[in-house]
Parts: sequence; structure tokens; C-alpha cells
Amino acid sequence: MATSLAAQLAQIRAHSTNALDLKAQKKAHSKSLLFDERHAVTQDFDTLFQICVEGFQELCRLDPRFLEFAGNLFSQQSKQEDRTQMTEGENKSLDGVLEDCMGLLGGRLSLKPAQKAMEWLIRRFSVHSYNTTCFILTFLPYHQLPIFLIMLSILPEQRPAAFKFLHPYIQSSANPPRHTVVHTAAHSQAFLQAFNSNTLGVCRRGQQYPTLLSFWSSINSEAVALMLDRSRLGRAELQKQSHEDVVLRIMPVLIEGLAMRHAPDLQVGCYMILTILSAKTQLSEDVLTGMMDRVVFRWENVAHAGLICLVALAQKRQAVKLPNKTFKAIVSLEHLPEDLALLKKHYRVEKLTLGMILGLLKRLSKAGSAERLRSIRFLLEANLMPSNLVAVALNSMLRLAKGIDPLPHPKDGFDVHSALVDLVLYIADTATVGPTFRLALEEADAEIKQYGNDLLGNRGALELVPVNEDEDEEMEDADDTLQATRYEELTSQIPTRTAFEVSLLSHTDSYIFKSLSDAFLSACQSSKNLHSFSELPVLRKSLAMTEPLYVSFFVRIWCGNYPVSARVAAITTLSNYFKGERLDADVQVLLPYVIYALGDASSMMRQVATELLVILADAYGAVANDANGGPVTLPILGKGQIYGRENDDQDKGWLTQEVTFKLIRDWLIPHIE
Repeated sequence: MATSLAAQLAQIRAHSTNALDLKAQKKAHSKSLLFDERHAVTQDFDTLFQICVEGFQELCRLDPRFLEFAGNLFSQQSKQEDRTQMTEGENKSLDGVLEDCMGLLGGRLSLKPAQKAMEWLIRRFSVHSYNTTCFILTFLPYHQLPIFLIMLSILPEQRPAAFKFLHPYIQSSANPPRHTVVHTAAHSQAFLQAFNSNTLGVCRRGQQYPTLLSFWSSINSEAVALMLDRSRLGRAELQKQSHEDVVLRIMPVLIEGLAMRHAPDLQVGCYMILTILSAKTQLSEDVLTGMMDRVVFRWENVAHAGLICLVALAQKRQAVKLPNKTFKAIVSLEHLPEDLALLKKHYRVEKLTLGMILGLLKRLSKAGSAERLRSIRFLLEANLMPSNLVAVALNSMLRLAKGIDPLPHPKDGFDVHSALVDLVLYIADTATVGPTFRLALEEADAEIKQYGNDLLGNRGALELVPVNEDEDEEMEDADDTLQATRYEELTSQIPTRTAFEVSLLSHTDSYIFKSLSDAFLSACQSSKNLHSFSELPVLRKSLAMTEPLYVSFFVRIWCGNYPVSARVAAITTLSNYFKGERLDADVQVLLPYVIYALGDASSMMRQVATELLVILADAYGAVANDANGGPVTLPILGKGQIYGRENDDQDKGWLTQEVTFKLIRDWLIPHIE
């Protein structure tokens, strides 16, 4: 009984804060970050406050966020504060303020002013004794610096169990090496929880700093890798359970960290840890899918780092289809093919690439599909996937092209079917993907193989399957009748003249262009209808050398989101016109649009644009030859009209007729295909 009572009295004495214990007070007052014990014990709080508040004021000039502590922790009244006389509630309230201040001081602990401010928190508020966990973790990123040794020397004898690993270094006055911190994080759940909780708390308050987040990311990444490696020992069931324990322990931290948009370095650290998790353990499909959505949740400032993480997660998933949120976030990135090409040097990007292509194909029925088709083309041309996955993508393209209706989209008028067929034919012609396309076609099912052969047969790539000629003629006659009826219906809705329009490239909306374009798309299917269309009174073909209405319509078609067949027909119509007419106007207004067509993805478009350019060169040459020694100055077609009469600046920057001819003859013609 006496022994038990003595033990209890000893425990009470060890934790006592008796104000009458002068020896204990003196010893506590000598604990200092800046001064040795003999000097520190002689200092009164007035002298100490003067020294420390100078450092605090310097900090306020460096960072105004410190000003919030001027009225409490660094006020004149703080000199009379005594934590031993405070109630539990008062101490708890003070703890929150002190931890906020230490979180802010952590980013500047290598500076003398911050050390002076920390000195006041130690000497007056005993943060090393009352707030030991936060105090140690504030200094931990600097564990290899001399100031960390001083911090160790003033720690109380009774320390939280999470920091038991520091005891040998306190005894020997040595800095703990990095591998000790990593080992502790991997083996001590209490330490890892305190470390993560403190770091997230600092970030919640917006007090994060590069040293802390770099230290946190690297320690956690190595600790997680070590935990997962250690859990591989034992039977398969035990390994699986150990892996799940690690995931459950770290996942809540990652979920919160990934959502902190204002702390991008923390997000990048979470990406690193998540990449290691996906590489070293078998995460379920649901977990992988959920984490992919978490990665893109608020990744605006760190999208490139997030893309690396997504590549790793996508590679581990069984499903190729990307989650909707993930797909929408990735597709909004600029330069995606280029970024993936860079990542391919170090990571496997094929599954994410295929997922993006399939997602883009799935959404081709929506408005804005022209941009989606461009993205598909760039992803295929970037050579990011092995041939078997390229074949999957191409097979999906053919299947979609076969099943989609050849109709313009009601919102933007874009013909997805024709554009997708154009892309298929373009891909078939490329040196990188073309051979894979043909192999994929050979291995496809009979229906898709037939459809692909039909498409390529029109380009002379493969022989068509023989068709009964009598049946073919009957079908053609029926098609011609339907096309003629449709064309007549559309042209009947077009007025015979315009009220005021002289150009369909005007900056104002046209009230006739929609009906004209619909009729032209129908006319493209028949040379007879095409000729009839070009003679429509509303286009005023007879005035084509004096006003830009006629040529502007065809320019707008070949530069718009229309099928290749329609765009080719537009250029060909103008070529036929200039072949049969003497050049009575300087048509330099066409040059930017012809150059645009020369860069088109379709080889057919580039070919007819080249033919038009040659015709224009011959026409300008004929005018020069007919001059008989004297200059012939042609009026500039569209000057003051091409973009609308209200445009005051459009008359500026026109070329002379001679320069236009030289531009075509000496610069463009020698460089075309």
C-alpha cells in the first residue's frame, strides 16, 4: 500500500505545475532557443519581450498575416500571461492560437526574426511543453539543421509516444538522419497520423510553404512504398489484408489533399503517393475510378502532374472507358497529344490514349464535334499506342461511321458522318497508321471489313467486292430521282435576289447563306445539279468580276465544317469559272483562302486548291501578256465590300496587281505539292 501511494505521489510531482516550486520555475524559464541556460535564467519578461517583439515586427513587414497575433501573443498584456494559472478551457483556446502562429512561423524558421518570435512562444507560453506535437512537427522539416538540435535540447522529459524515435538523438545531441524519419513514418501509425494531420491543418489555414510540402511528400512517398514492400511478406491473404490496411490509412489524407486547390504542391505530393499506391498494390476498379475523378477534381494549377498520375491509374484499370468527369477534364487540356508524347518516354500511356479516343468517338453526336475529330486525329498520329490498341480504335471508328446518319447536326450544321469518313480515309493514307489500319481491317468482322473495303475502294486502295450491274443501275436511277427531288425542294426556298448582301464573308449575319448551303450540299451529289446551282440568279454569277458575292459563297463553303466532297466541289466550281472567263478583276482576296485549302488534311482538297492556284497564275499571266508594253491595272475584287460595307479598315493592306502575280508565280507555285 505504501509503495503504491509513493508511486502515485511521484507521478503527481512529475506533472505538477505548482507556482511555489521556484526551482522548477527557474529551470523551465531557462529553456531557450536563442540563449544558453545561464543567460536565459537571468532574463526577465520585459527584457525578453523587447528582444522577441523586434523579431515579430520584422516578420510583420515580411508577411502581413502575422499582424493577427500582434493583439494577443505579442501584446504588452502577454507578458503577464501564465499558463499554469489558466483553466483547461482557456488553455485549449490558447492552443489554437499558438498552433496557428507556429504554422505560420514554420515557413521562416531559418530566419532570425522567426527564431526570436518562436523564442517568445517558448519562454512565455511554454509551447515546447504544452504543444509538444505541433512544436516538434514545426521544426521537423529542418531536422538536419543546427536549430533542430537546440529544439531537441529543450523538449520536456515527458514526450508524446509518437516521437519516441527522437530519444537516442536527444541523448547523443545528434541530428536524426532522413531514413530514420522515413522508417518511423512507415512503422509508427501514431507518428504518421500526427505528421499528416499537422500538415493538412497548416494547408487548411493557407499557411503551407515549399519546405514543408516537399518534405511531407517525399517522406510519405517513401514510407508508403516501404509499407507496401513490407506487406508483401507472408501468405497471399495476409498480403492482401496488409495492402488494404495501408490504403485505408493513407486514402483519407489523399482525398482531402487532392481537393486543396490553393495548395498545388500538396496536390502534386498526393499524385506521387497515389502513383506509388497504384504501382505497388492491386486497387479495385471502384477505387481506381474514384481516385481518377479525385485527381481531376481541382487540378487546374497542376494538370500536367495530375496527367502523370492518371496515366498510371488508367494503366492499372481493367476497363478502358474513362470516367465521365475524368474524360471531360482531360479533353479540356491544351496540347494533350504533345503532353502524352512526352510522358510516353517514361510511362505507358496507351490505355489512357485509347480511353480518350473511344470517349471522343462516343460524343461525336453532340455539337462541336469538329474539334473532337481533330483531337482523335492528333492522338492517332502521335504514335502513342501499340498496333493492337490502334486497331481497336480504328475498328470503333469504322463501326461508328457505318451506323451514324449522314445528316448535318441541328445546332452547328456539322456533318459528323462525312467528317468521320474523311478522317478514316486520311488515316488510311498516313505512313504511320495506314499499315495498321489495313491489318485491322483484315482482322475485323465481315460487316465492318466490307464497309471499310467500300470506303477505301472509292480511293483505289482496295478492290471493291463485285456487284450485280443491273441491280446497281436500278439503285442509281432511284437515287438520282430522290436527289433531284430533294434539290428542287431546297432551291425552291431560295429567293431570286438579295436585298442588300454583296458578300457572304461579311461580319454581319446572312439571311440566305443557310438555304444556299443546304441546296449546295444536295447539289454536290450530281454534276447536273451542281451546274444548275452555280447559275442560280441569287448568286449573280454574271457580276462575279465586279462584286464578291459569287466567289465568297464558295470560299465560305471550302473553309467551313462541311464534308470533303462539298468543299472540293466548291473549289472546283470556282476553278471552272476562272477557266472560262477572262480575268477582269484582281482576285487577290482569294489567296488567303486558297493557302488555307493547301494546308487541308484531305489530299483531295490540296489537289483541287493547287489546280485553282495554277489557273489563277495562268489568268494573271494572260493579263500581263496582253498589256502590249503598257500596264493594265485591274480593279480589286471585293475592295470595300468583302467583309461588309461598314468595315472602315478593310481597304488597308491590299497588294498591287504586280505583287499579287509575283506572289502566286514565284512563291506559291514553286512550293505546292
